[in-house]
Amino acid sequence: MASFMHKYTPLDLATDTIRLVCLRKGSFNDDIRCDLWEIQLHPNGVPYEALSYTWGCAEKSAKIFLGGLMAQVTHNLNTALRYLRIEDEDRVLWIDAICIDQDNERERGHQVGQMRRIYENAENVLIWLGQGTNETDFLMDSINQVHGQAKPAGDDWRDSSERWQIALSILGHELGGIYATSSTQQREGLEELLRRPWFRRVWIIQEVACARKASVICGWKSVSAGMFAQIPSLMGMEADHWQAILDVMPGHAREKSWWSQSRDLRTLLVKFRDSEARDPRDSIYALLGISSDACGNDIFRPDYEKRLQEVIQNTISFLLFRKLVDLSVYKFPEWTFPELLQNLDGLPYKVLEWALQMGHNATSMQLLADCEIDVNKKYPSIGAPLSFLAEEGQREVVETILARNDADIDLGFPLAKAAEKGHDAIVSLLLARSDADVNLGSPLAKAAEKGHDAIVGLLLAHNDTDINLGSPLANAAVNGYERVVRLLLENGADRESRHINGRTPLSWAAGNGHKRAVGLLLENGADKESRNIDGRTPLSWAAGGWWCSATMFLLYKGADMESRDNHGRTPLSWAAGQGNVEKVELLLENGADKESRDIDGRTPLSWAAGNWWHDTAKFLLSKGATLESRDNEGRTPLSWAEGKRAERKWAVWDQTFLLITKLLRDRGVKSESEV
Repeated sequence: MASFMHKYTPLDLATDTIRLVCLRKGSFNDDIRCDLWEIQLHPNGVPYEALSYTWGCAEKSAKIFLGGLMAQVTHNLNTALRYLRIEDEDRVLWIDAICIDQDNERERGHQVGQMRRIYENAENVLIWLGQGTNETDFLMDSINQVHGQAKPAGDDWRDSSERWQIALSILGHELGGIYATSSTQQREGLEELLRRPWFRRVWIIQEVACARKASVICGWKSVSAGMFAQIPSLMGMEADHWQAILDVMPGHAREKSWWSQSRDLRTLLVKFRDSEARDPRDSIYALLGISSDACGNDIFRPDYEKRLQEVIQNTISFLLFRKLVDLSVYKFPEWTFPELLQNLDGLPYKVLEWALQMGHNATSMQLLADCEIDVNKKYPSIGAPLSFLAEEGQREVVETILARNDADIDLGFPLAKAAEKGHDAIVSLLLARSDADVNLGSPLAKAAEKGHDAIVGLLLAHNDTDINLGSPLANAAVNGYERVVRLLLENGADRESRHINGRTPLSWAAGNGHKRAVGLLLENGADKESRNIDGRTPLSWAAGGWWCSATMFLLYKGADMESRDNHGRTPLSWAAGQGNVEKVELLLENGADKESRDIDGRTPLSWAAGNWWHDTAKFLLSKGATLESRDNEGRTPLSWAEGKRAERKWAVWDQTFLLITKLLRDRGVKSESEV
């Protein structure tokens, strides 16, 4: 017995050196004794067979001898070696667990990179499915006997499910005994084999796909892999995860399957997404050697010194660009392997959406330059890429899109987004690409609303169509952007254009207290008595707002202080209702009627009291407003004040309520219930 454990001599990783294991002859129960040989891998080298199996339990609980020294292997491998050993002849094999130093990560990566050639050069690939049962033995015997009967007659039963069933029926009657129920037993045996772990292991895909010839072995029975691959379809079994494995087995099935049409890395990842690997990196590495795009080059090779996340990032890079980019420059989503599989459909779009959201311009530009991406496509989170980039001010990426795309691009929405955000350079880019058919109305309205006068100037200079400038003028007026208002007026904007609720630009500017914009509009002939659908004039809106300057300006321009809206309210009524003492004082100084009544009979004092504006009510009373004024229903200012208390239940209002009611009661006013 060996007194020392076997240790590997390092391989020369600068060459294509591999190890082979010579399984010494012996009977089933003898100790497993092997020798390791180092050879150069080439087609006319030492003849060998390659084993395809599952490791099973990771614990190395069985012992074998390598060159006279003890080595530990898994129980499943030990069992396979006993069944594969020949009593009177040595057998040369390639077995990953023995031929590769599994503790040497550099060697693992080097040898995994050669596995395609290892299995291609093998004289036969031995697919070990484990020990047999009565059902699996019958299945294997059935396949061999039916094939043996058909072959001398020149028959090919593999394309005929009916002929297969007839042959099995005849075979069952000939054999008798336990084989009388041949169809049932055959199906049970096949189902049992297809459930075995070998069909879920990711590495076996490469092992059988590269094989020139393969044998399926279960216990003491074996059949040609080409024959075995036909059986499920001939029996009418529905395809499952194992079907893609059968499709790549050497023989008749492989010639007619998807394998001969498309086997790029993305297709393989999709086809074998349910395969399993002890090391998650192998779910990718096991497919590189058989993919049509990654195989045969040094761009993407197995490297076990890389973390899983880096391997996934490299996979994304390769699928998108057919190269591995610098991950310090180009960023990709940090997906798990299952998440990568979920996102394979539409991968360029999903990565682009993520990159745009995260602001990774290098990745975005590379995707737009290398991938066929529809820039008009709308994404759930960002909409169309060009619009998103225009809004974010990403000039370089916008340039990339415009330079790459000769097809029609919808520029209207991107223009509106860039105009709204004030990105002058992007607006210029888009305008240079656009033609006269692009509608500039929305971009102008957005730029005017935000006060981007430079962009408004660009858009107006580019405009050669009859665009209604009224909406942009209203947007500029509502926010008091004087320079934009001036530009639009100089370019013929309609100063009397109507917008929400029939309000004119002057109404908007006055209501928001923008004195200079009001002045510009009036200088250009805006109607100071224009009314919206509620009958309110610009002075009414100015009086009802929170600012005083525009009210003062309109008064000086001679606006009608007693103009009434559809409800009969005057500017003073609106000012009192808003509690603006300064405006109330200004209006009264200019002759406003402090006792004006609306159609419900309410006076300015009633509105001030009803809204609990203590200081405003006090000022009106100081100017002689009638305490006992009653509306059409007989309600006094005090009644309106008290009636609001039910609506304003918060404690913060209590002090205000007490102030207004005390003010009125101290002057002897009563509610209608006290009369």
